[in-house]
Amino acid sequence: MSNYAPNPIKEKVYDNLQNKTLGTVEASDIQTLTDPTFIQATNQDALITYNMINKAMMRDGSPMPNTMVMQEVTVTDNTGTAMLTCPKGQVLQVLNYGYKATGSTGTLTFTAFMGPKGQELTSEQGGIRILYYQSSAATPVINSDADYRALSPLIIDENFQLGFTLGGSYTSATIRVFAVRVR
Repeated sequence: MSNYAPNPIKEKVYDNLQNKTLGTVEASDIQTLTDPTFIQATNQDALITYNMINKAMMRDGSPMPNTMVMQEVTVTDNTGTAMLTCPKGQVLQVLNYGYKATGSTGTLTFTAFMGPKGQELTSEQGGIRILYYQSSAATPVINSDADYRALSPLIIDENFQLGFTLGGSYTSATIRVFAVRVR
């Protein structure tokens, strides 16, 4: 590793972000500045500066502090529902998801899909089924590794979404997904 440091006076990123703190800079702010940057020798100082700022913001692929989210949606039918999407410039790691149903009778089938944002989330439409679980309990418990695909870690970015269907007879169901931002 080199001890070389770019001249901060020549780096436009500091002018653009001078009124923000590390806690208030959004991924979209960084994305706006970095997207038009060409990977070439004349931009070496800018690339080093962007990398330093990303590290200072803990955007290094590890879970970022104070960024865990829980998305929740209530459904009353068997329609496929998008559950989790990412803003531009962010990457989320899905930690867990599941449902709790009321008024259920018989077997409920919970299917989680991952696929391109804006498309139907079924395997027929280009998505991929990541979990399929049948249970007669209102709150299912996944019992073994055989109950889900090993997609660990499950990561989504701005181009993909996580969605689900809940099949069977029930009055309503609350589906929750927990995720943490890693970039």
